Amino acid sequence: MNPGVDSTMTPADERRRSVSADHVTSALTTPIGRGEVDTFDRRVGLGTIVTADGRRLDFHAIEIADGSRDIEVGRRVAFVERRRLGIPQAVGVREI
Repeated sequence: MNPGVDSTMTPADERRRSVSADHVTSALTTPIGRGEVDTFDRRVGLGTIVTADGRRLDFHAIEIADGSRDIEVGRRVAFVERRRLGIPQAVGVREI
C-alpha cells in the first residue's frame, strides 16, 4: 500500500488524479500570451482575443481569471494558450 494514497481509490481514480496534477503543473509552466479582447458576448459567454502576432483565439467566460465571467471589449489581457479538441483557445484570461 502506498502512503498518502486513499485505499478506496481505484486504479482509474489514481490515473485521473495523476492527469489532473499534470494539467496543473503544465499550466504553471506554460508561457503567457498577450493580446486584446476583440469580441465578447455576455449572453452566451464566448469571446475572442487577438494576439500580439495577429492570431484569433476563442475563450469562454469561465476562463476569465477574476471569476467575474465578464470582460470589456478592447481590454488588454494575458492568457495561457491551450489546445482543446485540437483547437487553440485562451485560458486563464486576466486583464493587464
